[in-house]
Amino acid sequence: MREICEALETMTAQGPLIMVLEDLHWVDNSTLDVISVLARRRVPAKLLLLGTYRPVDVVLSQSPLKSLKQDLLVRDLCHEIAVERLEESDVAEYLAVAFADSDFPSGLAELIHHNSGGNALFMTGIVRDIAERGSIVQEGENGL
Repeated sequence: MREICEALETMTAQGPLIMVLEDLHWVDNSTLDVISVLARRRVPAKLLLLGTYRPVDVVLSQSPLKSLKQDLLVRDLCHEIAVERLEESDVAEYLAVAFADSDFPSGLAELIHHNSGGNALFMTGIVRDIAERGSIVQEGENGL
């Protein structure tokens, strides 16, 4: 642990570092230990540790991440930002902005919403796939 923390301190001495750890609902105990030690260190470091996880999976798997997160929150050593699922209206708005002046068939937003489960990443992936297949065409400067 000490070596990892020292390495990160050395790396951040030159400038800020953002470390992204995705899918922490599958985290192992060693990674949790690193997160805990980094969060509790008092030595200044220009380090932002950003972690993502699916709360339902943490609960179902009884992951120790839940306990660590609660402990860090109580001690004000972390912040949690809950990302809400998209509604069908959000998908329709995204399509309207990304594909201005398009007249999509009714139900397209509903279909995309249903297949993405309201997950923004999945929704944009579905839209990108449909566009790459040529089923919908984008004109203008609005990028996907």
